[in-house]
Amino acid sequence: MSSGRTVIILLLGIVLGVNALLVYKTLETDKEIKKIRSFADVDKIRENRMMFVDFEKTIAGMAESIKNNTGRIDGAEKNIEDLAKGSKAYFELFAAEKQQIIKISSELEKLKKEIESIKEKSVPVSVPSPVIGAEADSET
Repeated sequence: MSSGRTVIILLLGIVLGVNALLVYKTLETDKEIKKIRSFADVDKIRENRMMFVDFEKTIAGMAESIKNNTGRIDGAEKNIEDLAKGSKAYFELFAAEKQQIIKISSELEKLKKEIESIKEKSVPVSVPSPVIGAEADSET
């Protein structure tokens, strides 16, 4: 994120440098106008000045755009921090659930061993099956 800010600062420096150059050129142009006023085309000079004014407005617009982008970058950084905090909370929740599952699995394993132990200790009981016709024969 700091490299984005560095780029923005560099762009702002370039914009300010160009602006200073334009001011210098404007002052230099004013001096030249005074020297050659009688020989120069006044309309052309006015046109050049208007071009410089338009360029300054463009630079001001670029500076405003850079300022807006800086605000967006700050907002994006905050969103990323919030997402990181939320992700950490989810990972902690999942870790707790995993521990709970491991605990339940070990308890189920103990119960399974207990059931196996009970099955081994129990004696199978054979129950004789009743004969349907046996009662009728014994009565006669």
